[in-house]
Amino acid sequence: VHNEEENIIPLYLELTKVLKDTLTDYEIIYVDDCSTDGSFKVLEDLFQKDPKVHVVSLLGNQGQTIALSAGFKQASGDVIIAMDGDGQHDPAYLKAFIGAIEEGHDLASSWKEEDERGSHLFALFSKLFHKIVSMSTGVKMKYFGSTMKAYRRELLHSLDLSGDLHRFAGVLVYYEGIRVKEI
Repeated sequence: VHNEEENIIPLYLELTKVLKDTLTDYEIIYVDDCSTDGSFKVLEDLFQKDPKVHVVSLLGNQGQTIALSAGFKQASGDVIIAMDGDGQHDPAYLKAFIGAIEEGHDLASSWKEEDERGSHLFALFSKLFHKIVSMSTGVKMKYFGSTMKAYRRELLHSLDLSGDLHRFAGVLVYYEGIRVKEI
């Protein structure tokens, strides 16, 4: 979460609805990446009201990869799902991600169609980029850039995330014989 004051409660409500319908035991870990709006106060209030909510507050804006790594270190579950705090990832897909791990996959990664409303040149470049990464690494994925991924807990112990590498988790773990599913 970084300056997502208005998005936190709607996301929390969506998450808890899906998680209560799907799992008996879960935790929600918010990592505040040094927000300058009222995000941390909203997170503190959620933490006080819901024992399943945990909050990690980073000193200084560290960026998404460090924030994800901090959340992964706090997570206690067997399946760990990462997603952005701005509402761009639909919690309704959590069931599919959990199902992919239960089917025996080690990593479930989201993909999306390119947004045709934006620049056609950017969309073409993006498709080409993902195709080149797929061809050069041998990893058969359509889209590498999404944060929304489900990880089997053991996988995260061997995954070294730095820079912007969280986007390429599918590539990083592929060489270790990890089973990946795209959703």
